[in-house]
Amino acid sequence: MRRVVAGRARRGTAAAVAEGSPVSQLACDDAGRVVWCNAAARSLVGVGPGAPLADALVAVDGRTPPWPSGHPDPGGGAASWTARTVGGAVVEVHVARHAGRTVVAVVDVSVLHAAVAGTSVDGLTGLPHRMAVTEAAITHRRQALATGTRPALVLVDLDRFKEVNDRFGHAAGDAVLREVARRLAGCAGPDAVVGRTGGDEFLVAVPDGGAARALEVARDVAAALAAPVGLEVAGGTQVVVPASMGIAEHSATTDFDQWLDEADAALDRAKRTGRGRAVVYEPTEGSPVDVRRLEQQVARLQRRADRDDRTGLLRDLVFREDHLRLLREVHAGGGPLSLVLVDVDEFHGYNVAHGLQEGNAALRAVADRCREAVGDDDRAYRYGGDEFALLLPGADVAAALAVAERVRAAVEGDGIEHRASSWGVVTVSVGVCTVGGDPAGTRDVPDPDRLVGQASAMLHGANRALLEVKDAGRNLCRSAPPQTHPAGHRPDDAARRR
Repeated sequence: MRRVVAGRARRGTAAAVAEGSPVSQLACDDAGRVVWCNAAARSLVGVGPGAPLADALVAVDGRTPPWPSGHPDPGGGAASWTARTVGGAVVEVHVARHAGRTVVAVVDVSVLHAAVAGTSVDGLTGLPHRMAVTEAAITHRRQALATGTRPALVLVDLDRFKEVNDRFGHAAGDAVLREVARRLAGCAGPDAVVGRTGGDEFLVAVPDGGAARALEVARDVAAALAAPVGLEVAGGTQVVVPASMGIAEHSATTDFDQWLDEADAALDRAKRTGRGRAVVYEPTEGSPVDVRRLEQQVARLQRRADRDDRTGLLRDLVFREDHLRLLREVHAGGGPLSLVLVDVDEFHGYNVAHGLQEGNAALRAVADRCREAVGDDDRAYRYGGDEFALLLPGADVAAALAVAERVRAAVEGDGIEHRASSWGVVTVSVGVCTVGGDPAGTRDVPDPDRLVGQASAMLHGANRALLEVKDAGRNLCRSAPPQTHPAGHRPDDAARRR
């Protein structure tokens, strides 16, 4: 009897949760009529019990819905597609069979985008980061397919920005990026979305108006960037950082990747024809193969493959290649090289307490702090799971520990709630290992096996320092003794990095 009562109580609680959920939820019978829906579905989809759901949702992206005959197919599995409601909202529809009924979840993509943009912010500039602005552009594309709007992309790349970093340092470069971001946001207008896609590259997603509107945005951007940027960190020095821009208007015959490639091809032409200008992509039918453009597309695909989708940092494989390359430079006469390992404390407990979606957001926040600390997208990596790596060429132990402490303090300072941690907020533990130049002064690059051995020794040293931090209570930085030659290594102690 107690089991029956408990079962009824659980079902009552589940029903109450579903009714109050912000996600539109419905259940249909085999005839395609709604037998139950929550308040969110009644508001967004505009249906109630007894209504045929197929009449309320119309596919807009060219795909055939799971109920082509006018009602949900009881023999079908899970399916998803984009649709438009009778009220004009563009939505994502997810359908599955459960307990003899068709269960439907409907998500308003504009609301979803707003939620993503609100939590997916580039830590340096305050703009939406690469994934968020990409999601905004994809949303604009869906709306175009549904309503006939004419979205466009403006890809903005700062000209000779590397010279600012090389001459004045990364702190000055960061100040320039923040000011450029502020000016870009002021040029785009209230409906467009501006994001930083990495390094000194930005993307403006214009929702309507086509190439003409995008050109207006580009002209405003060029005018805004013509004014000098004052660098307090460089004694008040003023620099001008113009930009080259590539524009591509959306076409119903291209997918999103092709659309982005077109903007990239236009940007490449702007760079090749003088920089500091905007170029609109113009397709040419029957023209010879543009080898340079194909090479550029291959390079873009390679860059995407090199990046971790969740954080935007470089992947583990790229880290290993870069680590060996920088070690070769050390032996060829370069300065020291430091490796910094950053591990999120009690991350499994965070996922249990807060959920996987919040866990992903926390990882992105830590990734942003790692990126800011090194001032260079090409020196920060997602090493795996909840662990990140930084490579610092030219940094001795003291400099590397200073970078490590910046990351640790910034993460703790973010104040991201962590109910499963004794600290109460998300923290990181950091281990550092530094290797100097060739102790014999020969500047001879060791054979590949020795080089791999030294890379493994550095990883082991940083890992041991990290484990010492874990044993000492977490949320600290510690360095291993500096290395000047390859050393042996022991099996990974990952089980202790919790």
